[in-house]
Amino acid sequence: MPTHEEYLVQYNRGSRLWQVREGRAVNRFRDDFTVGSLVSTVLTGVDIVTNIPEGYRFMLTRMLYDLLSLNDWAHYGFGSCSAVDGGGAFTLLAIEKHLATGANRNSYGGGHDDWESLPLRVRYQDGARSVTIRVQVNDITAIVAVAYRGWLELDD
Repeated sequence: MPTHEEYLVQYNRGSRLWQVREGRAVNRFRDDFTVGSLVSTVLTGVDIVTNIPEGYRFMLTRMLYDLLSLNDWAHYGFGSCSAVDGGGAFTLLAIEKHLATGANRNSYGGGHDDWESLPLRVRYQDGARSVTIRVQVNDITAIVAVAYRGWLELDD
């Protein structure tokens, strides 16, 4: 059983302030974009993919998603890829989310999944080489936005 001081050190090493100080904080965001209709698209690009170096793990604390167009629906899922830069096989790691808009409402207001108290762990040693978001929409004109945050840490 750790002492109170050991617990505080362990807790603070996971805090966002500590992550930023050490340069381990990760914030990825892509706004106002479209993807192919009725096809699940794994997002790639430096603005949304986080590569996981050997010996590290990624800790996800929050995912945000929004649908910004009328009469559309979209599915969003966070997962890992078996290759760097969002390549290889995609593995869904959390329940896929669904948003829909009606004829008179152009912004659903979005949604978010919050894992601050118990982050979702994605490990290199389990085969994950990168993390990203997968999106599927009903129409190529559907406008979506996604984001996530977390941190990289040594996997000991």
